Amino acid sequence: MKKQFVKRLLSFAMIGALALTSISLPVQAEEGDTIAAEPETVQLTGSIQDTREADFNEGWKFYPGNSSTAQNPSFDDSSWNNVTLPHDFSISQSYTTSGEAESGFLPGGTGWYRKAFTLPENYAGKRLVINFDGVYSDAYVYVNGTQVGENHYGYTSFAIDISDKVTCDGSTENVIAVKAVNNIPSSRWYSGSGIYRDVTLITTNQVYVDYRGTQVTTPDIESGNGTVHIKADIVNALEASEDTTEEIASQIKVKNTVYTKAGEKVSETVETSEDVTPGNTQSIESEVVVTNPSLWSTENPNLYYVRTEVWVDDTLTDSYDTTFGFRYFSFDGSNGFQLNGENLKLNGVCLHHDQGALGSAASYDAMYRQLSIMKDMGVNAIRTSHNPADEDFIDICNELGLLVIEEAFDGWSVSKNGNSYDFGKYFNASVGSANL
Repeated sequence: MKKQFVKRLLSFAMIGALALTSISLPVQAEEGDTIAAEPETVQLTGSIQDTREADFNEGWKFYPGNSSTAQNPSFDDSSWNNVTLPHDFSISQSYTTSGEAESGFLPGGTGWYRKAFTLPENYAGKRLVINFDGVYSDAYVYVNGTQVGENHYGYTSFAIDISDKVTCDGSTENVIAVKAVNNIPSSRWYSGSGIYRDVTLITTNQVYVDYRGTQVTTPDIESGNGTVHIKADIVNALEASEDTTEEIASQIKVKNTVYTKAGEKVSETVETSEDVTPGNTQSIESEVVVTNPSLWSTENPNLYYVRTEVWVDDTLTDSYDTTFGFRYFSFDGSNGFQLNGENLKLNGVCLHHDQGALGSAASYDAMYRQLSIMKDMGVNAIRTSHNPADEDFIDICNELGLLVIEEAFDGWSVSKNGNSYDFGKYFNASVGSANL
């Protein structure tokens, strides 16, 4: 199932606003030298729903230090370490008494990542977005030597449209480089450093569901009705060429169908047609009905997903899956917390995102093991201390039947406990204008 932001609707979110031992490597080659590493070929096959989002974690090179030229495509990274993401470069550093306890006496600092890849010819004219689930803590992203975006909060995902920065001909090498900076002190707990969560490449046609562009609610479930309300932001990026008067399609059809987690169709397909003029984005709303839906609870975490298909004439241009569950809850001073009309005591723990000796690299297996143990010991709620969690972490909680109190920030505009490099430094700043 694709990772979508609305999966977090299944989390009981209490958010008001929002989000190696150090190795001495040879001296880096100067600009103009050639890359020695073999580029990865990104070649996706299969149906649209199988290829919309591709794993981009393999084939990276890493250097634990700074560079003024590592963003350049011609830079020689042959002496760098081969790594597979997610990757925490702090956990393999040497401990130092010049560090501080909150960061585990590990120095953090700056690390560079590079990845060479080619894209097939049939990607030309498509929309290509690189998505980072998390980079700690200041990230600067370059594609083929040009800075395309930056992000200054290590716990939130961010995405950058790189469509006009890459070559899609099956042979030309593209290079993405990421500078990750973790200046200490930046946290009241062990944060880790680097690209410590997943990276994916999102590929769509020019008429598509916008980035994290669906909202799914079940407004009548408290009365027993399985109405599913879907709002999908549809982008029409088609443009007429200058040398033609051909009319560009504006009539867009959106089809929504609900399935169980196992893939069983449990609703009719509802089709909605609207005009979305080229160059614009429009929200298209639909309602689908599921008869006798099974409720999501901590004991029976029943999950469904909506498949949203976008059609232009008779051509399917995008397919987007959104996971959700049927449930309702209330929280008040008279009855406490109620889930699906029944009182429920929140037996919870607070969890930071690291995995002990494994560091902060977001390992699905490690998170699943951790949360399964919590569930077995009677836990039914998790507080993510003190930041948005990894996407897989939320997915696992949804699957296991764990409520989530997901926090946005450790602090706001004032740094906590002397951590002068935490998000407070950027809270009032305007950053990341190149990001989606």
